[in-house]
Amino acid sequence: MKKESLSCYHCGESCPDDTIQLDQKYFCCEGCKTVYEILESKGMEAYYEIEVQAGISARNKKRVEDYSFLDTAEAFEKLIKFRQGKQIHIELRIPQIHCASCVWLLENLYKLHPGILGAEVRFLEKKLNLRFDLDKIQLSEIAQLIANLGYAPDINLQDLDENTYIPKDRSFYYKLGVAGFCAGNIMLMSFPEYLGLQDLNFQHFFSWINLVLAIPVLFYSANIFFKSAWQGLKLGNLNIDVPVSLGILALFSQSLYEILSQTGPGYLDSLAGLVFFLLLGKWFQQKSYDQLYFDRDYRSYFPLSAKKIELGKEKQVLLSNLKKGDILYIRNEEIIPADALLLDTEAYLDYSFVSGESVPVLLKEGERVYAGAKLIGKGVKVSLLKAVSESYLSQLWKKYKKSTGEKVGFRRLTDQLARYFTYIILGIALLAASYWFFQESLSFALQVGIAVLIVACPCGLALSSPIVLGNAMRMLGRNGFFLKDSQVLEGIAEMDSWIFDKTGTLTQTRADLSFQQLHSLSQEEQSLVVALANESSHPLSKEISKELIAAPAAVLEESQEHPGAGLKGISQNHRIAIGNDKLLASEIEEVLEEGITGIAIDGKLVAGIDREEIVREDLKAVLRELGEDYELSLLTGDTKKRALKLLSHFPENSKFYWKQLPDEKLDHVKNLQEAGRKVIMMGDGLNDAGALMQADLGIVLSEQLESFSPASDIILDSARFSQLPSLIKYAVGSKKLLKGALIISLIYNTIGLAFAVQGLLSPLVAAILMPLSSISVIFWGMASTYYLARKMGLE
Repeated sequence: MKKESLSCYHCGESCPDDTIQLDQKYFCCEGCKTVYEILESKGMEAYYEIEVQAGISARNKKRVEDYSFLDTAEAFEKLIKFRQGKQIHIELRIPQIHCASCVWLLENLYKLHPGILGAEVRFLEKKLNLRFDLDKIQLSEIAQLIANLGYAPDINLQDLDENTYIPKDRSFYYKLGVAGFCAGNIMLMSFPEYLGLQDLNFQHFFSWINLVLAIPVLFYSANIFFKSAWQGLKLGNLNIDVPVSLGILALFSQSLYEILSQTGPGYLDSLAGLVFFLLLGKWFQQKSYDQLYFDRDYRSYFPLSAKKIELGKEKQVLLSNLKKGDILYIRNEEIIPADALLLDTEAYLDYSFVSGESVPVLLKEGERVYAGAKLIGKGVKVSLLKAVSESYLSQLWKKYKKSTGEKVGFRRLTDQLARYFTYIILGIALLAASYWFFQESLSFALQVGIAVLIVACPCGLALSSPIVLGNAMRMLGRNGFFLKDSQVLEGIAEMDSWIFDKTGTLTQTRADLSFQQLHSLSQEEQSLVVALANESSHPLSKEISKELIAAPAAVLEESQEHPGAGLKGISQNHRIAIGNDKLLASEIEEVLEEGITGIAIDGKLVAGIDREEIVREDLKAVLRELGEDYELSLLTGDTKKRALKLLSHFPENSKFYWKQLPDEKLDHVKNLQEAGRKVIMMGDGLNDAGALMQADLGIVLSEQLESFSPASDIILDSARFSQLPSLIKYAVGSKKLLKGALIISLIYNTIGLAFAVQGLLSPLVAAILMPLSSISVIFWGMASTYYLARKMGLE
């Protein structure tokens, strides 16, 4: 076998000789052979089935990096994202990630070492999130293992401090530039032909120059389509780049034949122009995506705040304004927004949101608390070790999947349409080319076939969903209605039942005359009460804290919140309880009147609060409007008397349930679902997290945006409550706009096809029209979603 014919089985580069081989496979260097041996020994040959010669060459690899510095305490602390016992989470930047094989290999690293527990690749960002057991493998060993596979992690500890932005891959722009340069010059060389000059010597000479210019267009600029098409075919998916690739190859083959046989100048001007305009269309699409992505960063999803302690006073501060060194007060059930040090003696933290492990972990003073942990028990102070990550919280929210499984997305329908559309177009192109072959010539038949393949490309179809739904999510976010992902947006139209929590959702608690009893308490008693009330995010607890704001909070030694009942705690050897009749039954001798919130200290009832509740503005109008489309229910842990106060606000046939504990709310949602209903649960996320998670759609109404519930699909700013019907109608309407975008795309393709099959469209004109299809869909998506927002009275 000649040396020139050998290419490395692992990376595809040419082999200098045939001396390095194994299993009748040749390798360019010992490094590539070693990587192959590692994968083969672990039964991971599938790596080469996904992408042929997908490996990273080890021949020109730089000297072996010494990663031992990663095991130092300083580097370790900077790199890790989460730690629970010996389980560590890290994030590494891997610039070499470029294809499906890379993703497959890196996400199967656990097969190479038992200490690696799992991995996920974020392809567009070229990042690897990895979980490992510190007892079984060190961080330096992981970095070395990945580097040996050809994916040396790009680690710069200074960058980690400065949160340096990752540079983008600019190869696409080089491809576009090469295509544009060559297309312009090929057209220039084709001018004598355009002008009808018949000097064959010049024609042949310019044809050869055009052929030289077309080669980089074919093998460099157009390989983005070939790779995509080949990858799709290997996975059994006939994607939209298959007909495009066939068109490009057919144009080049026909041109090559004509030039070599001197029967004509070929169609290289069409070929280069086709690739240039196709890449230009991709660039425009990517810019549109980037714009949507930029507007949907974590600040759009999480305009949340935290309670910061400054000069001894508490104040709410937006997460985006927090910085390293800030001291926060975290209450029971609240999420830690960024990595921090625990300043109190101890705390129990639930990391189920991060690791899936729901058993609370006990941390001592000075220990590190990781972002995403939920505090269980009495409130604590923490000192932030870093600012809130731009993406970490939003990743956690998206990663948190409901046990009910994935919802069926409309986007799947568009994907299927796009796939079947490709088969149909291939069939039409073949039939049209066959017809014109018998009617005219092979050359004309090829032009017709290629024009059909290009003009009917369903890229506009594929763009419809991300553009329409992406912009709709952005518009909703601007109006305080924050959605987890586009599947949630699609799912809203399928709902038919709506359950409301009462306190904190439909009503707000306001201090009335009975709160004056609190001021008759001694200074010491007030300090004890406010200390316990500070531990809860319940609206009534907040009102009590607010009423006794002048009293210094005592030091609380213990506290426990009983969902749906109240709080108990111990401070300075005093037992304190705030809650309903059931909670206080074991604390006091008196029988507390139903509906009254009692405050007891050391077994003595010191105050009883008959709170006044005010309904949210426009509640009646909101419920009446929602009642036209949904079956409404009220589930509350409050008394019958308080529940029925809202009766006049609900439309007829609405259902009321009172004295519901969190588990009973959850069961009610399950019962509705078993009856075939699609359920929206709306609460404040405090006592109804289980029901929110079980519901097909969970909406959390956030009062001051300091409460973030991972169980929710949507967060609604309470200031926007009166706009809720408009927001829902807008979400439902966006699905109709998506259908409109699909219809536009189909009409466009049908008209283009009608001209192409008649031979009235050249491949170059088809290439110009094809991006216009995408542009028209993008214009429709942006304009229609803006118009609908204006029509609904949204900003």
